[in-house]
Amino acid sequence: MDLVRDMLAALLALAAAILLALWAPAVWLQDTVVDREGFLEVARPLGTDQGFQDAVATTAVDQLFEQVDLPRVVADRVRPVFDDQVHALARTPAFDEIWAATAEDLHATLLDPDGGTVTADLNPYVDQLMGQVEDRIGFSVPIPHTDLLRLDVATIAPSPWPERARMLADASGWIGWAGIGSGLASIAVAARRGAMLFVLGLLLALGGGALLLAAHGAWDLAPGGIVGARVIDELLSAFEEHFRADMRVPGFALVGAGAASMVIALLVLALRPRGRAA
Repeated sequence: MDLVRDMLAALLALAAAILLALWAPAVWLQDTVVDREGFLEVARPLGTDQGFQDAVATTAVDQLFEQVDLPRVVADRVRPVFDDQVHALARTPAFDEIWAATAEDLHATLLDPDGGTVTADLNPYVDQLMGQVEDRIGFSVPIPHTDLLRLDVATIAPSPWPERARMLADASGWIGWAGIGSGLASIAVAARRGAMLFVLGLLLALGGGALLLAAHGAWDLAPGGIVGARVIDELLSAFEEHFRADMRVPGFALVGAGAASMVIALLVLALRPRGRAA
């Protein structure tokens, strides 16, 4: 009978460690990815980040010259000037407004199981850009204006990832309490409570360590169907940086709680009367 109780307690302790290790990522996913305002709080500031501005400008110029058929001699002369002008546009408050609208579309598409393509519309600035380019090179460039600067920011393939993310995020409200309950139940059920407290502490410490390690590799699990070159790389880097920073406290808290539990368990085992089960 004692063996059965200890086995059940061990399963409860394992469940507690897993649930508590998933608690912080679930809350983060709900608050920073699923929640629209939380997502925009991370994404919008990129509009004023120089590295991100350069990534968008370079991608826009690349896509433009893929669409437009110009003689090589003309393209070689136009491209550096156009590149300068697009990068200059990316430094203006107008770009910040464009990116704010694009980030909202990106959030909606990212959480859509059917996926889609997210675009940034720079077309209102085509006349301004082309006028400055033509002034500098000294002749007119025959470029069609229709969707000329509708930049494909990201193409997201259909994926089950949004539904899975929502499921974990929805669990954020109860998963931690379930973990705490499982941990307490493991001690209450165990026939050897001192030994089980040590096991629980060890599992919690391992769970905290796993969380800290996973924070550095979690983005390898990001949906593989997202295509967007440098723009998406910059965006994912921003979210990865936030995730790593936000997982430090809960990760170390789990490790600390586990270590404390093991110390208390060792004291209980050392001080218990001989011949009495702990």
